[in-house]
Amino acid sequence: MRLRGSFRQVSCLSIMFVLLAAACAPTRPPVATFVPTSAPTQLAAADGPPHPNPLPAVPEGGNKDYAPVQGADLTKNGLAASMHGSASAGQVVFAQNCQTCHGTDGKVGIPNPGSDDGSVPALNPLDPTFVASASGDPATFAQALDLFVQHGSRPSGANPTFSMIPWGDQQKLTQQEIADVEAYMMQLNGLTWPAQ
Repeated sequence: MRLRGSFRQVSCLSIMFVLLAAACAPTRPPVATFVPTSAPTQLAAADGPPHPNPLPAVPEGGNKDYAPVQGADLTKNGLAASMHGSASAGQVVFAQNCQTCHGTDGKVGIPNPGSDDGSVPALNPLDPTFVASASGDPATFAQALDLFVQHGSRPSGANPTFSMIPWGDQQKLTQQEIADVEAYMMQLNGLTWPAQ
């Protein structure tokens, strides 16, 4: 993800992420029936990694995979953040769910018209704020990344075509699969869980 502005917001972590084959279906119905929504409220931290932007309500006819889950707390990690996933298993999950939007090995994102960055973010490398704020601690990195995978995120911009699916909230991936994808993202960005 690329960051812009003082909010250090994520453009689209559609993090896989955005980070996702079925994930990359448009978040809105055809233009003829699209009802614009207001820009999301930004969750920002003065320092540290980016935080997910709340997903807007999905307009009638829109893809419900992108719908926010009632009662989900965007500030709370899922169980996956405390698990030591397998990077090799995560690579398989990534290829099946994330690669369509983030590219092979997370190296390039697809175009995302209407977002400030204009594309789904690359994850390899991931926005440097994630790695820097982790200070080499894989658990801190996994926790920051987990918020996006669990809860999804709407990229900044007037009318982004794609948002990241709330993989955990929607139970589209198991917590083990999320932990594995997070371990794979860590590996791509130079971090690994310590040997057990």
